[in-house]
Amino acid sequence: MTIASSVKTPIREKAEKVFSSFYTVAISFALAAILAIAVSPVAGVAVFAVAGTLVFIFCKDVKNVLSLLIYIPYFAKQEPTPVEYAVYAFVVALGVFDFFVFAFFRAKNNPGCKTFKNGKMYLPLVVASVAFLLGGAFCNFKFVNFAITLGLCLAMIFVYWLSVNFTENLNEHMLKTFVAGAFTIAFLMFAQNVINGGTIKAIFWRDMSWCVLIGGQNVNAAALYILLGMASAFGLGIKKEKDWVYFLAASFLAFAIFNTMCRGVIALSFLAYAFLIVVSFIKSPHKDNYALAVLSLVAVIMFVLLVDGDVFMDLVNMFRNKVKSGFSGRDELWRWCFEKFAMHPVFGYGFVCDESVPTISTYVGRIPAHNTLVQWLCSTGVVGCILLTYFYYYKYDIVLDNVKTEGAMLSLIIVLIELSGLTDQAAAMDWFTFIIPVICLAALEKIPPAEKSVKMKMLKK
Repeated sequence: MTIASSVKTPIREKAEKVFSSFYTVAISFALAAILAIAVSPVAGVAVFAVAGTLVFIFCKDVKNVLSLLIYIPYFAKQEPTPVEYAVYAFVVALGVFDFFVFAFFRAKNNPGCKTFKNGKMYLPLVVASVAFLLGGAFCNFKFVNFAITLGLCLAMIFVYWLSVNFTENLNEHMLKTFVAGAFTIAFLMFAQNVINGGTIKAIFWRDMSWCVLIGGQNVNAAALYILLGMASAFGLGIKKEKDWVYFLAASFLAFAIFNTMCRGVIALSFLAYAFLIVVSFIKSPHKDNYALAVLSLVAVIMFVLLVDGDVFMDLVNMFRNKVKSGFSGRDELWRWCFEKFAMHPVFGYGFVCDESVPTISTYVGRIPAHNTLVQWLCSTGVVGCILLTYFYYYKYDIVLDNVKTEGAMLSLIIVLIELSGLTDQAAAMDWFTFIIPVICLAALEKIPPAEKSVKMKMLKK
């Protein structure tokens, strides 16, 4: 049942059909992106909030809310105006309304919670939350920081609960979401470049001072989200009649990743692109069409190089300069984190600090270690890392159980996010990025065991 379904009417039935469709997500992304460029990024947050509320009110299946949730940071703003603060207040109030109305309605229609499903990750998520809450509790405790951490942990568990109990066909839906989100972020990035540069060629980001932020999100995180879209495009196209269209979409997103100049994500995308193009070609029902698409793409690239090769050479030279910059201060940052761990090895130093973190001057006040393992050691200590081992054990048990099912691409996406955490902070310190694997794990759990065994037998044949 839905919140608005106590009395069924044709209008409500039509509303449920509309707001449960993926078109709601796609249109919300497009409208938010246009408003972000024409008016303000914060207008995009308002669009997401209103769309999410309508989904909560009319739909049994709330997976569209999850899609909107994970892309909110790209429409936030670092220094909002008073009017934009008012929009944020409206969005927060709407979110609180959604939560309490939804929670009340579900509790009313599920007395004793007898129909709620038991996900495998409930206890591991609780254990992980304990690890985060204990981090720095005995050497760097501040009630405000503790309350924020507790709120984020409860929100993470709530998102998992929604994913397990109130969604269907979440696997393919998330792949579509990542593709739509990647194109939205790429549009915002390229549009921002053109606006700042004043010419169409500025789309290639010649000035390294541009595009440091996409909305309220760092460009490194943006590159990771585009990578997820690239992998998802391949995943949606495998064994399809027009798989070459998905290949071209993935190739465009690969180009967008290169334009971010984020070295770690570029390396990951190169490996993923090479692997997935081979897999998709092998499984293609029309290899001749697929090969023609690949050759056509190569021909277009060669033509552009002949007409205006300077554009690509500028990108190549820019990337070379980025490579020559070494660790960009990460080695000094990691040394500082290990020193904090040595001083507070049991429960760690926490996720915030009053002193300036080396080389990451824009993040004063919190500790982005730019490496997930270093982050957990520094912030949660030995006790936290032991507790998190329990979380990661169940996480990768689900991932490995799905590598030969229709959930293989979501399994790969979880691994890609984890690998990005070797050099970037989003996988550990960005809540919106951290919950993506949580949602993907819920989707993987919902693949029936019988379907897994059948697909494994088919693959073996």
